[in-house]
Amino acid sequence: MLIEKKYVTATPTTWKTMWLRRVLNGLKQKQQGTITIYCDNTLTIALSKKSVFHQKRKHVNTRYHFIIELVSNGEVHLKHCKSSDQLVDIFTKQLGKDVFELHRRNMGVVSIVET
Repeated sequence: MLIEKKYVTATPTTWKTMWLRRVLNGLKQKQQGTITIYCDNTLTIALSKKSVFHQKRKHVNTRYHFIIELVSNGEVHLKHCKSSDQLVDIFTKQLGKDVFELHRRNMGVVSIVET
């Protein structure tokens, strides 16, 4: 079930990315090349590329297979990003002090300590 959840979660991101590309094209800001979407689940990336995992996808609603078409057409590329590098975790999870400070620094937020 977790496999399907991760796979299904990647698809709305792809929809929104393609929508944004179309909006930019409409504003005469044509975007060239493949769109890279970072994903922390390697099986999701594999599912989007190969049909050999059909058994893993058979219970997923067909509307979520939109991502497979975009990957096969070369419009979208899913790239692995380690879970520990997910900056959004600072907003969605309870983190240890070290990880919190690392993410905060990576976002460009600095701590000002008054003395």
